Amino acid sequence: FRIMVKLRQLIPNYVEPAGENVMEDLVHATKMQYELFDGSCPKSMAERLINDTVATILVFDNMVKQLAMLYMLLEHEPEIQEKMVKELRETEVNSYADLEKLEYTDRCLLECMRMRPSLLRGSRDFKQHLKSEEEVKIGQYVIPKELKVGIKIHTSEYVQQMDPRYWDNPTKYNPDRWINGFNPDKYTYLPFWTGPRSCLGKHLGMMLMKITLYHLHQNFEITQAWDKQTAPIFLQSMATIRLIGDVPCRFQKRVVSS
Repeated sequence: FRIMVKLRQLIPNYVEPAGENVMEDLVHATKMQYELFDGSCPKSMAERLINDTVATILVFDNMVKQLAMLYMLLEHEPEIQEKMVKELRETEVNSYADLEKLEYTDRCLLECMRMRPSLLRGSRDFKQHLKSEEEVKIGQYVIPKELKVGIKIHTSEYVQQMDPRYWDNPTKYNPDRWINGFNPDKYTYLPFWTGPRSCLGKHLGMMLMKITLYHLHQNFEITQAWDKQTAPIFLQSMATIRLIGDVPCRFQKRVVSS
């Protein structure tokens, strides 16, 4: 309950800077939608609905699994974790613009999403052959011109993001590969997919992960606490990543000397 209350206090600070009157527009749209189906909706109720919706995304979205994966990776990289935590504690974050200061944390998240993406595989309908009289070749695969019905192409984001043809030492968790605005080749890094059908929540997801990490490490000492003999593993047989086993962490209230 205290977490939800804190989120309601924090969310407007990060929503308003996104543009002029964004919060007012959200409240107005929420009031109109609610009144259309359920009758009256005071402004305070609309604001509560917006904050609770964002809080729900924060608690139940793939972001939770992504942060669990981050702590799993950092458990084997204590120096990287120490550097990330140092940045989170020494940086003052009061607005959306301040999140840009968390450069190393951002790199840690980008590298985590490369090695442990929430979306493991996807598919797209291929229709080019319907407009062409020639066969279409994709790598070593040929789609014959006689094929008149639509087909699906299935891809694996995990395989692409761990392919040594595109990534140096891909099994190594290395946030510094993202230094100086590193931009990987197109379609080799797809945690949010790409193109016109890329994830609409990309920037929201990154923002919420950084906000969560910031407030967690401002207030707590966090240590990974799972049994090293039965460490949690991730399941790759689903479209989205699934954890087998818990990822327990120990939280101790942080004491800051004056």
